[in-house]
Amino acid sequence: GLTLDPAEMPALKRVAGLKDTIITASGDTLLGADDKSGVALLFAVARRLLSLPAEERGATVELVFNTDEEIGLISAAKLEYITDGIVAGYTFDGEEFAQIDTETWHAEGCELKVQGVSVHPGYSTGKMVNAAALAAHFITEVHRGAENDTAIGVPATTSERQGFIHVL
Repeated sequence: GLTLDPAEMPALKRVAGLKDTIITASGDTLLGADDKSGVALLFAVARRLLSLPAEERGATVELVFNTDEEIGLISAAKLEYITDGIVAGYTFDGEEFAQIDTETWHAEGCELKVQGVSVHPGYSTGKMVNAAALAAHFITEVHRGAENDTAIGVPATTSERQGFIHVL
């Protein structure tokens, strides 16, 4: 089985001894642990709001659950039909224990199709183009360029609000 080891994940040391505070992902579902934590948080908010008398609740609150908010708002784009009348929206996401994010970020994606040139190996000199090798070269060059760019980088070299390129 899998073990959560504080030696590998120092953030676990801060929550050692607390009960019912760590939500993990088994890997058997599409939802990651951060998504499950967000769902748990929204249910806690709903429980709290519903515990108040109706006159103290204020405006009507609708809870929307979606995933892939970072990658081009993939699932949020499907929610267009419910946006009429909404005056505010909040994203609950994070990584640190007891962290409250006050902003979110957005990314766009692209799909690159690489097509090689197939030629009989006996006659391939100067003609054959291996699609896998070409794709690997492209990814290497994009990554190298992003690492050396002061305005945009890669996830391992950026922080705060600095943009980055992330090849998946």
